[in-house]
Amino acid sequence: MPTVGDILLRLQGIDPTAHIHLGSRATPVARVLVTPQLTAPPAAPDSMVVSPRPVIPLGCASLNEDAPLPRLAAELVRRSVAVCLLGSGFLESPEGAHGALADAIGLVNAVPLVPAASIPRKLVTFVPPAALQAVTEALAAAGAGVIGRYSHCTFRGAGTGTYLPLEGAEPYAGEVGRLEEAEEVRLETVVPAHLVPRVVSALLAAHPYEEVAYDVYPLVATGGAGGVGRVGELKPPRFVADLARDAGGSVVAGQPAATAERVAVVAGAATAPMVEAAAGRAQLLLTGRASDQALYVAAVAGLSVVEVGYDMSMRPALARVAKHLRGPDAVEVIGPD
Repeated sequence: MPTVGDILLRLQGIDPTAHIHLGSRATPVARVLVTPQLTAPPAAPDSMVVSPRPVIPLGCASLNEDAPLPRLAAELVRRSVAVCLLGSGFLESPEGAHGALADAIGLVNAVPLVPAASIPRKLVTFVPPAALQAVTEALAAAGAGVIGRYSHCTFRGAGTGTYLPLEGAEPYAGEVGRLEEAEEVRLETVVPAHLVPRVVSALLAAHPYEEVAYDVYPLVATGGAGGVGRVGELKPPRFVADLARDAGGSVVAGQPAATAERVAVVAGAATAPMVEAAAGRAQLLLTGRASDQALYVAAVAGLSVVEVGYDMSMRPALARVAKHLRGPDAVEVIGPD
């Protein structure tokens, strides 16, 4: 039976930022539930959950079961149900939530509404050969080394490192006061920017040296279609009310009888800055939901807004995730498709 770790590796093929939110990589899995948000533990045994919405709230300091979300998290732990959380890659990548929503309503020539600001980093460290596999596995488990549909991506080059242990040092190899020439491997890998602290912590925990030498380099963006939201064209143009009806939503700002040719979409929740970005480039914004401030900005800017609900805005992308997770093994994948 596949494990949570096996499913996570498959998941990271489409979202390198996906990670374990709750549970263990070693837990066996027979069923995977792909859902916009989890409200109750899966009924079937040997289940795991894939979702973009965390169960444990940000900043939660304890699992006090008097509160609903900690109570749900504690019950998942008791039932050994792991939760894998989709990250910024799921939202911002060309095939992510924003892009899938744009495709679902028929946008053409769609581009990011707000281009992605997060560019991966390159991590370089120097490892004794005996520890190379353990360090590589630790970095991969922390989210490093994912490129497209490949994980554990590294470059390795053999070389010689030098160091002279000073008084009080406890060297992995060599003696205090004597210059040491050690056989080492230069290990390079890529790391999503937001995972750098976690990956570095994993490196320091797995590396055998007392003082670990490592460098983190910024990389340069070379194009691509990643970013928050999408804006494109509807051909032919459509009435706002008709588009809202077909998308299963409602018009919450603007005129239902207005015509929209340039349309922006934001999966999940649209904020005021996103509305500002859409106002100069589109006649209509379709989103899961918009904040009160976002709706105020839309009213001032004369931008129509259609809300379809958080779950509905995530369904097209989660259907793609479920399809990707279905493989030759016996795991049952339950998704919104």
